[in-house]
Amino acid sequence: MAYPNINEVLEKTTPVENFEWSVLGNGTVRIDSYKGDDKNVVIPAEIDGKSVTSIGDCAFADCTSLTSITLSDSVTSIGDYAFNNCTSLTSINIPEGVRYLGKNVFEDCARLASITIPDSVTEIGKYAFGSCVSLELITLPDSITKIGKGAFAYCDSLTSITLPDSAEIGEGAFDCTPLEDKFK
Repeated sequence: MAYPNINEVLEKTTPVENFEWSVLGNGTVRIDSYKGDDKNVVIPAEIDGKSVTSIGDCAFADCTSLTSITLSDSVTSIGDYAFNNCTSLTSINIPEGVRYLGKNVFEDCARLASITIPDSVTEIGKYAFGSCVSLELITLPDSITKIGKGAFAYCDSLTSITLPDSAEIGEGAFDCTPLEDKFK
């Protein structure tokens, strides 16, 4: 029995029909919502010949069967609550070029165990990773200047993090984590 090549499966772009999207004033596309049921989603670089540059607020919120998402390198913005409550999400790439991670963007992604933040990100929004109870490892670049209130609150498994010296840390950013006492 022949099995499909996993790299070919993961690189297959999700059909455009599975997205609701808008053309922005600058001629680029924002993904507004996802209406498919794929476990692995690959965001296309273009829709109708226009560059996909942003994931809108709540675009994938409550997609509880979603396990991985691959964002095209054209994405520079990830909105508030974009992946909130994607309880099965274990893998996501954040492309270089994204500057801000919206508030509550990955909140309640209970199976997300690690994530790498690219050098382009300067700010992590309020409660961005709140209640990501499996999050053990996060790599923050020196470019981070602000970590929002409660950004990592209730990340029960988070035991180590290296922060840039100049980062402004919001109130309760590490509440109810093994790191809480270190940041009081």
